[in-house]
Amino acid sequence: MVFPLLAKIFNAIVWCSQPLLYTESTPTAVRNVFCGVAGFLGDLGSVLAPYLKRLEAIHKSAPTLLIAIMSISSAMLVLLMPETKDRKLPEDIDDFELGPLLHYLQKPKKDTKIEE
Repeated sequence: MVFPLLAKIFNAIVWCSQPLLYTESTPTAVRNVFCGVAGFLGDLGSVLAPYLKRLEAIHKSAPTLLIAIMSISSAMLVLLMPETKDRKLPEDIDDFELGPLLHYLQKPKKDTKIEE
């Protein structure tokens, strides 16, 4: 009962944020490629979905658990998105900004300049 509810909640988060991810966070130069790859992965999921029922041979709740895990991981990936409120949309890869989580996790660059 818990896993189906979690799957529905996190799946709703992903589907609500998906159009925003396409239009606001991807640079103009790679937006079409990004949308194509995301669409392909969605189509691949549609092809593989009928085979989820076979996971019941492993455990009765295995299909639901797999969907819940994928939905939770997708919802957590939304945290990697950069803030776009009151900001100019990126035009190319150089304008792309890291999200708050990636910015926090990024190691500071060390200055390797050797002075003579």
